[in-house]
Amino acid sequence: MSGAVGSIGNPNFIFVRHGNMTINVPRAAFKGRTTEFKEPEASSFFRLLQQRYPWLSKGAIEVIKREAKASMLSVIEVEETSVERASRYYLDRQPTKAMAAIEEHLREYPRDPDALQLKGRLLFDFGKKEEAFRCFALARSFSQERRS
Repeated sequence: MSGAVGSIGNPNFIFVRHGNMTINVPRAAFKGRTTEFKEPEASSFFRLLQQRYPWLSKGAIEVIKREAKASMLSVIEVEETSVERASRYYLDRQPTKAMAAIEEHLREYPRDPDALQLKGRLLFDFGKKEEAFRCFALARSFSQERRS
């Protein structure tokens, strides 16, 4: 029953396919850029969906909710910057993936203070304190350049 997920043109909605239906789920039903539903918006939306399409069972609504979360995750991943992706890996305790993403970003943007700050945290966690402090110092200097 599961189908395609993603976003069709309008940034205020994500779409979910359920059978032959395409359902536009408002992004306002989610807490910011997460896959967590925000109340009461999400409940209102799914209640409205069930009222408009009374043949949808509770089970079908639960499937649509899961598909909406999967769709939102795919949209988040497409929209996030490489530094945001590295930060997500870092928070998800995937330091190797985080370092790979941040290194890739720094090849193109070597003076990005946010990326250097995150690289410093990762290096510190890896026990490479000298390199970490160099990254922190570079991040600070590039950050001050931005302000000038």
